[in-house]
Amino acid sequence: MRTSFLTAFVLAATFVVGAPLDTRGNIPSFNFGKGGNAQSGNSGNADGGSVYNAGGFIWNQPFANKAGKGGLTQSGTAQGGSGYGGGGSAVSGNTGNANGGDVVNQGSVIVNGYKSNQAGNGGTAQSGNAYGGNAWKRGSIPTFNFGKGGNAQSGNSGNADGGDVVNEGGWIFNTPFANKAGKGGLTQSGTAQGGSGYGGGGSAVTGNTGNANGGSVGNFGSVIVNGYKSNQAGNGGTAQSGNAYGGNAWKRGYTSSFNFGKGGNAQSGNSGNADGGNVVNEGGWIFNTPFANKAGKGGLTQSGTAQGGSGAGGGGSAVSGNTGNADGGSVGNFGAVVVNGYKANQAGNGGVAQSGNAYGGNAW
Repeated sequence: MRTSFLTAFVLAATFVVGAPLDTRGNIPSFNFGKGGNAQSGNSGNADGGSVYNAGGFIWNQPFANKAGKGGLTQSGTAQGGSGYGGGGSAVSGNTGNANGGDVVNQGSVIVNGYKSNQAGNGGTAQSGNAYGGNAWKRGSIPTFNFGKGGNAQSGNSGNADGGDVVNEGGWIFNTPFANKAGKGGLTQSGTAQGGSGYGGGGSAVTGNTGNANGGSVGNFGSVIVNGYKSNQAGNGGTAQSGNAYGGNAWKRGYTSSFNFGKGGNAQSGNSGNADGGNVVNEGGWIFNTPFANKAGKGGLTQSGTAQGGSGAGGGGSAVSGNTGNADGGSVGNFGAVVVNGYKANQAGNGGVAQSGNAYGGNAW
């Protein structure tokens, strides 16, 4: 009788522990696996090509020189895995640059016709979004639910500057559309969303952005003549850091002593500059007409919103990033005998520099 009782007990215990169950089992203490981390790779450069005319009587007509515009460089999204023991972290990669190409005329007696020299516009540099994994509920008993949401960090984005036009020296003649620098493109870091969990929300940090400055036009040297639409610097583009959202700490139970999870912190990245390009005429017989020199206007530089997560143990903090400059471009004439025609020199208007909103999380 005693032997059969022990045998039955062993068989029952074997059945409870060893049988296949949903996930790792219906007993909460067995469900402690954490979601995997995710990290996307960095992306390279996607710069537009440049045009160089180096020396000794160069003649370009009629569409003349057009540099390439920047392309798209983008890192992928990173999604941390979810699990009962906690969510995985997520980090998206940094991007390269997507600058527009330059046009450079260097030597003696260079003549460029018709549409003349057009530098490339900046492209798009965008880092991927990052989403921390969530911590799932392990059981109905509050003490089992301590998993924390995963952290999230989006990568930095590169520059997306417009290309420059440079005329260096010794009898350079540009007409009729003359020189047009590239406008700034878009540089943007991805959104970061911290994972939520019963033990606390994950933090979120978005990457910093590069610059999206408009290209400049520079005329340096003896006897430079620019015709018709003359020199137009590029406008600033957009530099914008992503939004950051701290994860929430979910309620673990009805008893207040169990609910100590804190909302995740949030910090949005700094945004770069989006300045308008400059026009510079340095010295020795420089002649610009009729629309002469027009500097670029400033673009938009904006840091993202930061939203701290909420939790019973306290709300998460929120910090929005600093912005760069969005200055209008300048026109500078330096040196002996500089003549500017018709609309002459027009400096660029300033753009918009705006830091994001910051919202601290709530304490439930």
